[in-house]
Amino acid sequence: MRPPVASLRGVRRALSSPWHPRWQCPRAAFGSLTDDADTVFCTNVSALQGSSPVLLGLLDYFQRQTPHVGFFQPIGANPLNGASRYTGEPKHVALMKHAMGLKDPSESMYGVTEEEAKRLLTLGRFDELMDRIFVKYQAMKKAKDVILLEGATVRGLLGNHNELNAKIAAELDTSILMIMDLNRDNPGTASEIASRALRHRRELQAERASVLGLLLNKVPLAAHADIVSGVAAELADSGLTFAGGIPYDRIIGTARVNEFANALGAKQIYGRPELIDSDVTGIMVAAQSVHGFLDKLEAIRAQREAEGQTFFRPLVLTTKDRQDLVLGLAAASLSGACPPLGGLVLCDGGACAITPPVHAIMARLGPDTLPVLEVPHGAFETARRMARVNPGILPTSVRKVREARALFGRHVDVDAVASGMAVHREPRLTPKRFVWQIEELCRAAPQRIVLPEAHDHRVLSAAAEVAARGIARVTLLGEPGEVAAAAARFNVDVSRCEVEDHRSSTRLDAYADFLVEARKKKALTKAAALDQLTDINMFGTIMVAMGDADGMVSGATCTTANTIRPALQVLKTPDRRLISSVFFMCLPDRVLVYGDCAVNVEPTAAELAQIATTSADTAAAFGVEPRVAMLSYSTLGSGAGPQVDLVTEATALARAARPELAIEGPIQYDAAVDPGVAATKVKGRSEVAGRATVCVFPDLNTGNNTYKAVQQSTGAIAIGPLMQGLARPVNDLSRGCTVADIVNTVACTAVQAAGLKAAAQQATSAAAAA
Repeated sequence: MRPPVASLRGVRRALSSPWHPRWQCPRAAFGSLTDDADTVFCTNVSALQGSSPVLLGLLDYFQRQTPHVGFFQPIGANPLNGASRYTGEPKHVALMKHAMGLKDPSESMYGVTEEEAKRLLTLGRFDELMDRIFVKYQAMKKAKDVILLEGATVRGLLGNHNELNAKIAAELDTSILMIMDLNRDNPGTASEIASRALRHRRELQAERASVLGLLLNKVPLAAHADIVSGVAAELADSGLTFAGGIPYDRIIGTARVNEFANALGAKQIYGRPELIDSDVTGIMVAAQSVHGFLDKLEAIRAQREAEGQTFFRPLVLTTKDRQDLVLGLAAASLSGACPPLGGLVLCDGGACAITPPVHAIMARLGPDTLPVLEVPHGAFETARRMARVNPGILPTSVRKVREARALFGRHVDVDAVASGMAVHREPRLTPKRFVWQIEELCRAAPQRIVLPEAHDHRVLSAAAEVAARGIARVTLLGEPGEVAAAAARFNVDVSRCEVEDHRSSTRLDAYADFLVEARKKKALTKAAALDQLTDINMFGTIMVAMGDADGMVSGATCTTANTIRPALQVLKTPDRRLISSVFFMCLPDRVLVYGDCAVNVEPTAAELAQIATTSADTAAAFGVEPRVAMLSYSTLGSGAGPQVDLVTEATALARAARPELAIEGPIQYDAAVDPGVAATKVKGRSEVAGRATVCVFPDLNTGNNTYKAVQQSTGAIAIGPLMQGLARPVNDLSRGCTVADIVNTVACTAVQAAGLKAAAQQATSAAAAA
């Protein structure tokens, strides 16, 4: 990006550590997924819809710095009406495309429609809403340097707008610029305004949102200087960036004919389209004769002039059968025989047609005649809708767009906004982002994963979903007819999955020979090997071992021992690495790695050190920057005992083996993950304290109970256990697993498989080069 905002590009989410051979996927893969656009999330904390000047001004500023700028509404609000090319598009999406020349397809510029958002929120399906928003948002980020987001301002939306916007911003890991509208008649004192702003900040931060700053909108012009300087002084020591205030502007604050046309769904039948981009002072109903109405117009203009109000341009409402008014007002307006009119609205548009003589006369008057609009509604409904029109900026509001950009340039400290965006903020790996990253890697290099338990409806449903979403190529074990019958019974489409009959496979003989060789120290016979291969987990494991599948996921109906035992027998690495496990704990605002919570009961110091380094590699392979906390009941010597000594020794061994890793220990859990506690308990600088991402427990009792306690108490999603140290990935499911659990585990297994392949290829290349 060109100066002066090169600093914006300084904040990058790309993970910084280099690729390491032991990591189970190439580091570059996640670099491409996490080289994020800089973003700012504008939300009107007053829950109003007058933020157009801010959006136009910010987008104009960013476009002068880089060509790759995007606009995104998580919820596409206020679809436009009327007969225009923008009909149905969210208002600000259409505005940004037309006024700012954005080339993105409109449907890519918002997550869901406001009607769909209302439906999902009413049904309590917030997670589904966020999933749909997140996927479209990530798609836009791939091609942009900067993205301007706008929070939801949807009428009739259930719940608190600020709470909803804060949750969305937190999930998307973007900082909020608060826009706060002031009341023209009673804006409040600078102290009151600052207090409201700080209260809004606390509300947003309570939902884990990051707040970038504050911008005031519609500041009364007469008090503008005093309010802006006063609020700046009040907020000087608050840590909240204040970017100024946009004053109330009559041009922007006055409704224009095109805004009424949009609200009414009107069709323009006479006059040039650009003529409806004009101010009006109000609505007048014409029910009398032509000369009577002209006399009324003159009387009102004279009265307003006597009161010092020189601007007078009403929008006239009448019924379509009053075609005498159409001709009379059009002629009077064109000749200057009456005050300027904004236009003429004909209600009951379907009741009758413009007669040919009238149409011919209007055509002869030419395109500069009075704009005439027709609407299908009756007089009462039309008047009701017109009364509810709030002034705004439409894609065709050329004058308002120009005025809004000028106001922004004069009154907003945009450098303060840009500087706030450039300040380093610890990127958050939210659960949705974590799962998205995993699935993107899966789709980039699809792996074949075998699911042995094809008789279980959850496994069949997960297999169908995995295949449909392109996460992996799935092989189900079972007799094809039986699998098809089960799928039909559960109404699941497994047509994208392969089915292998483990009882009559053409590979049985080769698999038996492999198993005999792998278990030769046990003197296993071929007959015994063939007998063992009737077990679905053994058959699936040998498929993986011989390269007919890249990984296996089982355990929905089998015990952990039955799932893992075959892997321990035939998938040991040449260096006989310790087999251990990790869970990915998806907390509301981050993802932590817990190890070992499933395999090693009482690891020695050397084993604990190996669990730590292997868990760090696994974390990095999945896009989690590894900062390892070696957990104990003591923090850096605050307690003593044999268990503390064990963790102290393990920490030293892990550091010696992998000096490039950030490892701290012994340390208590709260000091490891909470910056506030860390500041109290840990003296001196620590890369890990308060920021740990990998938590290594001293024994299975502690680890297993802790992951379950966190899962049950916080509602966190636990993905795992994922096995570490095998030559090829085999992972176990809980017998209480859901379809989502299986899908997530399959995705993680596919990432492990791709990473192991990449590591093997790199090792081969390095050996060849040597």
